Amino acid sequence: MKSDGVLAFIVPKSLLFVENWHSLLFALLGKTRVLVDVEASFKNVRLEQAIFVYDTCYTENFYTACKFIDETWVRKTRISHSYPEQFQAWICDVSAEEVQLGLNLSQTGTSMRDISKTKRGLPSRKLLKAVGDIPVVEGRNINRYRIDGVENFIDSEDLDSSNDIDQFLRQPKVMSQKMIAHVQNPKPHIKIIATIDQTGDILSLATVVNTVLTDENFTPIFISAILNSELINWYAHKFIFSSAIRTMNFDNYYVGKIPIPIVTPEEQQPIVDLAKRIMAAKQENPKICMSTEEQKIDELVYDLYRLTKPEKKIVKSSIGQHRKS
Repeated sequence: MKSDGVLAFIVPKSLLFVENWHSLLFALLGKTRVLVDVEASFKNVRLEQAIFVYDTCYTENFYTACKFIDETWVRKTRISHSYPEQFQAWICDVSAEEVQLGLNLSQTGTSMRDISKTKRGLPSRKLLKAVGDIPVVEGRNINRYRIDGVENFIDSEDLDSSNDIDQFLRQPKVMSQKMIAHVQNPKPHIKIIATIDQTGDILSLATVVNTVLTDENFTPIFISAILNSELINWYAHKFIFSSAIRTMNFDNYYVGKIPIPIVTPEEQQPIVDLAKRIMAAKQENPKICMSTEEQKIDELVYDLYRLTKPEKKIVKSSIGQHRKS
């Protein structure tokens, strides 16, 4: 490439946020003039794509994040070079107001990396049985606030007590689907799906991520409600996964980026009470709709993070005020 050249190239969108590609972030950041999110715009290509415009003569301290869908420019936003460094991910498909809110949230209290550790479940199915004394769940068994349809078991005598992963999994924990669900309507957004194992008596396969808390000020049921909340799903979509809606794994690195407010047990209790009510109802009837209680949790989470009414409107508008069930 010439010293005064311009290069445009297309990459899988996952390169904007995956941990292994941090070197690309820092190599390109200073000379990237434009970043274009084109989603899955190419025929017979299911993965999302992004286009970089790299200019060796570029001297500004920002790049322009654009979205181009169906031959239409949806939006253009100036992104300071300091923001991808702060989020450790490229920022795209956001408004200036969303960026400011994301920055505020990123500076909230602490983060999941400081209060937890997350690991995938057992890597092999070879010890699974139809009958055993320990249930083993897969990602498809994990739903929000419940575990459904357990078909696999393992005998405790078959476990290796010296194995680190076995010991880790046999603790109270948050259990989430490893693959993050994406929802297209009314607007593209993601859906983190989390529940809890209150006793440490449930194991999982590698399609489940298991988050064990290391700070006694927080409980699995409170954190599961935070992960399931409207606000955190919006934040993760925009500022952890670079507005992607496909190929996101909810592993330790990404879980660790989630901001958590410093709140007392008393402040957590209203959310915990609602989450317990939802779990009890879903255990009795897995098909029951608890959207009213989930909406109450969403509003309480907004309040815990100190969002104003205009800031709540930014989030709700971004996801089309869609309500999960």
